[in-house]
Amino acid sequence: MRLATPILLAVLALAGCGGSEPGAATSEAAGLLPAGTVVYAELDSSLDSSQWNDLNDLLDRFPGRDLLVAELQEALSEEGVTAERLDAAFGDVVALAVLDAADPDGTLVGLTQPDDAQALRDVFDEQELVYEDVAGWTAFSQSQAVLDRLGGDGSSLADAEPFADRWGELPGEALAKVYFDGRAAEEATKDLGAAVPLGSGFDAAVFALAAEGDGVRLEAKAFGQEEALPDLT
Repeated sequence: MRLATPILLAVLALAGCGGSEPGAATSEAAGLLPAGTVVYAELDSSLDSSQWNDLNDLLDRFPGRDLLVAELQEALSEEGVTAERLDAAFGDVVALAVLDAADPDGTLVGLTQPDDAQALRDVFDEQELVYEDVAGWTAFSQSQAVLDRLGGDGSSLADAEPFADRWGELPGEALAKVYFDGRAAEEATKDLGAAVPLGSGFDAAVFALAAEGDGVRLEAKAFGQEEALPDLT
């Protein structure tokens, strides 16, 4: 997924180098996405947040930190951008979503509120991405048709079940939070003829990756049609 790779690499590389401006760790970007969105993720890209400070403290204890950062920066340079440029462009939160399970690459979209709108546009132009403003957010994708599906008058992901019920199960502060609609994925993979449909056995799953004390905690919860399945934390 060419759209997501530079963002993820930049966040990891900058985490090892130091932060930028502090800011919020959550967003309302889900309110701009259609109700049937299959995957929704929020990345805390404010690298002076408490979460990133805790992670930096952990990384300082590992002798291989400098080597890891160098490798991440090299990988990012292969994408044609630098971590510093992306840090200057993106806002405190980057949201990534897949609108259709049947076409995850073709319906991948991102949302952010940029620190420097021109810097963000320059990055998108170089990466040959399309972008536009949607209700105070900058939306970006590889397809204008995907952007045309955002911010409509219909029901949004933020208001739809099971997202509205399950997103609140996650901690308020986290490095990353993810929602996965098992029902939508199951229907899509059935249509594709999958022997074991993706998402079979649960309606939705939510995940959170958070820095805590002396480690990193992965919280995962899956919910069936009638009750919550065992907590996978």
